[in-house]
Amino acid sequence: MRADERGFSLLETVIAMGVMFVALVTLAYAAMAGFGYQALSRERQAATGIADQVMERVRGLAYGDVQKGLAGTDLSSDPQLSSGCAQDPTPPPITYRYPDCAGEKVTYTAAPYTPPAPLDEHVHSILKSEGSGYPTDYAYRVYITNNCPIGTETGCTAPTPYRVTVTVSWAGGSVQGVAKSLTTQSLFYSPNGCVKSETHPYAAPCQPFFYGQAQVPRGSVTVSGSIWGLPFAAGGLFTSGVESDAQQEQFSTAAGAFMQSAALLLDTSGNEGMAGGGAQTITASDDPSGDVEGYSEIPEQTLSVFNLPPMTYGQTEFWVVAPQGETTAVQAATAATTADSCPPWGTSQNDEVVCSGSRIQQGGSLSASADLTNIFENVDLDQVTFATIGAAASPNTALVDRELVTDEDGRLVSTLNRYFGTIELVGLPTGVPIEDVQEQLPMWDRYLVTMTGYTDRVTATVGTGGVDPTCSASGEIKFWNGTEYSTVSLSDCNSGVSITPAPITLISSMSGHVVQIDITSSSLVWAGFSFPEPVDLSGSPAAIGEASAEMPAPLEGTISYVVTIDDTVVVDVTVEVALGTMIAKGLYERAPIEG
Repeated sequence: MRADERGFSLLETVIAMGVMFVALVTLAYAAMAGFGYQALSRERQAATGIADQVMERVRGLAYGDVQKGLAGTDLSSDPQLSSGCAQDPTPPPITYRYPDCAGEKVTYTAAPYTPPAPLDEHVHSILKSEGSGYPTDYAYRVYITNNCPIGTETGCTAPTPYRVTVTVSWAGGSVQGVAKSLTTQSLFYSPNGCVKSETHPYAAPCQPFFYGQAQVPRGSVTVSGSIWGLPFAAGGLFTSGVESDAQQEQFSTAAGAFMQSAALLLDTSGNEGMAGGGAQTITASDDPSGDVEGYSEIPEQTLSVFNLPPMTYGQTEFWVVAPQGETTAVQAATAATTADSCPPWGTSQNDEVVCSGSRIQQGGSLSASADLTNIFENVDLDQVTFATIGAAASPNTALVDRELVTDEDGRLVSTLNRYFGTIELVGLPTGVPIEDVQEQLPMWDRYLVTMTGYTDRVTATVGTGGVDPTCSASGEIKFWNGTEYSTVSLSDCNSGVSITPAPITLISSMSGHVVQIDITSSSLVWAGFSFPEPVDLSGSPAAIGEASAEMPAPLEGTISYVVTIDDTVVVDVTVEVALGTMIAKGLYERAPIEG
């Protein structure tokens, strides 16, 4: 072979393999070190998240909780703390410092005291085996320190902030000689001002607290049971309602809502149809941290409604009707003025304080009726009306309004006004021969119970210059007493009324069949105005701290309606009346004492 074509010698090959081996080992070491530092980075990232989470939980506590510090029961076993330092007085109480005698004094409260989390256990473990989701086991410690918390210590001239320290440590990882702990700190301080755990967790301007609610709920008349041939389960009539709410302290909020009248029809398969029933709520707030405007309104509008088709079987029908033409308007203002008006009726407020007003007026009749034509072998009972609620004379209104008083906190007044049109409950079928009605019920006039001209009003006032809750009512109820009608006045709102219409049994012969109609009623109770004794606050000026008032439904009870033909029950329904309880209430607290 020629000299320039000879191959590698054995020695040259060994040397080349050695160089490659050293290079591969170096690369492997670099990779292993990189993996270790990557794991360390993940561990530190998780530890940072734990420290931030713990610190944010401390930030969420009231300043008074920070001032009390840790529980004194477990500090002596913490090796991170120093005690018996030369500059500290001889215990008791023991003075602890963090992290050594040159550090600040630990703030704690002696037993019995359990601080809120995360201060309740200032040393806490988070274990990977317990499903924490962290890459390894961690432990965190929370310390609150301050050398001069109230400015009375020797050498102190003014209070200093509290220092909250959170340390997080962990074990594991493949990187040796690297600190596996981190520390984060934050200063907590609240200057002189109003501080109260419930409403002022940090000092802020001294403001009184007001809250008020006024609610006219929906009333209802429900007809349920069975009607021969129909898949009938229930029919419901629901009156309109309104609500207003307001709250004022560091910032103001106001809300208003209306609930439209409705008629409901339910069959035995659970299918439900509803006419009307719309509802809407508005809110106003001057909270700078939110995105809600300080004024909101629902302009005056007329609400539309469609009618439900009747439930039909042959010539037998059952139907409900919802009113057309209801009108409503709602306004909520954190600072009511002529421009940001409230309430949506009468004279607008212009005192630049919170107000919420809602109104709605029923413009037509609600009714639940049936046509019993040819319901049983050519027996034509014709139409029967189970309930009618006529159009109201004026709107239901709910108002919560702050009223100013010179040099005082003033008051918050919750006011409700409610109106019902004529309410008629349970008539006889129009197909019953008139001579039978005149013979057996000579003084009968269409309905078992009729309520006319009913309106009521309640107020609840809290604050300075507050008065006891008030009420007023008017209207009358006419009901069958067995031979004629009795009339009861509802003008004294403080006195309840209980009426029990007499039972009716009417027997008639129609188309060769014996028809019997039985109507029985429970007591229809109006409990009258009620309110617990208002809570008077101590101090001056005189003030009411809590007040509430309730005006119950003017009619509440049940009426049974049964029609039997030749021993066969063809109609068996219950008319349940519950016209709703109005509620007005308020809360007031004086401004917390500054300090």
